[in-house]
Amino acid sequence: MARHCEEALLLRHLDAELSRAQRAEVDEHLARCWQCRARRAQLEEQINAVAGVFSGCEFSEAQVQRGLERLSRELPQAPRRAHVGFRAGIALLAAGFLAAGVRYLQHTEQSEFPAPRQAAVAAKPRPEAPVADVGAMALARRAPVVLIAPEPEPAPILEAAPRVAENRMPLLHVEVLYALHAAGADLGEPVTVTRTPQRIVVDGIVDTQARLRQLRTALEEIHAGELLEFRLTAAEEAPLLPPTQPALTLARVSASPAIQPLLEQQGMRFPVAMGQSAVRMATAALDHAWAIRRLDAALPAEDLDALPVAGRWLLKEIREDHEQRIAESLRSLRSLLAPVLALREASALPSFTPFERTVLVRDLVHSLFAGRQAPEGYVSADAMLGMLRALLTSE
Repeated sequence: MARHCEEALLLRHLDAELSRAQRAEVDEHLARCWQCRARRAQLEEQINAVAGVFSGCEFSEAQVQRGLERLSRELPQAPRRAHVGFRAGIALLAAGFLAAGVRYLQHTEQSEFPAPRQAAVAAKPRPEAPVADVGAMALARRAPVVLIAPEPEPAPILEAAPRVAENRMPLLHVEVLYALHAAGADLGEPVTVTRTPQRIVVDGIVDTQARLRQLRTALEEIHAGELLEFRLTAAEEAPLLPPTQPALTLARVSASPAIQPLLEQQGMRFPVAMGQSAVRMATAALDHAWAIRRLDAALPAEDLDALPVAGRWLLKEIREDHEQRIAESLRSLRSLLAPVLALREASALPSFTPFERTVLVRDLVHSLFAGRQAPEGYVSADAMLGMLRALLTSE
């Protein structure tokens, strides 16, 4: 497949007109290409807008009759019974799309981004009578509308989603953040993105040469040229840098997990594998919470104000992806620990931000199942287990 899907292909994908193999190929491309996903969403919105206008159009019997008479003169002569239904359908469809097109063009003239073909229409010399005037004349019954078939235009290859603003740097910054997010480089790796007046700089260190090539390939997909500077190195070539996520500050105070006495009271043994899985799930949730926090601090306020729709759409998709991963990790953790959580009633849940909630879940899991020091304010395993149940069962 080309670097981006053609507009005609996206329309066929929307209309479910592709074969199973073609649809699978397009789905695979959409999963990794935000530009095509954005353009597909834009096309879907435009189709829905036109359909909404079309559904509100009403045509008088005289207008329909004039359309039928016009088509009867243009269509090849044939037995009337064989073509009357076809002529009626074509007349209604042509009149409907004419009126819908006029209203849609008027509606989109004030929109931030033009319709896919609006830019091409604006580049051509306008006819002596504007389209809106022709539609108004037809609706006012001044003269029959002459239907002229539009010149065929080749389907353009989609090169980008919404058009880029004149100031390229804020949007490019977001595109770099999105490419690193898609490669999983925003989950604690010491990779930083900074911006100078001339370029975006990606700096830091990764574990292996294979990982270095993976991130380089992801960033090359942006085609930013000299606006993007790649300074990442592999661990074999440079000393390790400190991680971007703070280390766990809870000291190990006991070789046995705090939950073990509660389990023994119920005649249960502590499953080591369960504790290890719980720690991994809680840590994964916190990784994504930290990624959201760094994303919120990535761009200054003036950049957010000047960011075009494409950039805001990318930031929203990154955030929603992290939020979904956090929710999935906490649901899995709740399912894993369901027998243990049932040992105590849920405590009263104070007001927490999403980040504070995820941090406390991580700390409680490490304290209960990995022998770490209890978080401040929790003096017993009962209190920690009750709060953990409240955090995992609250919506």
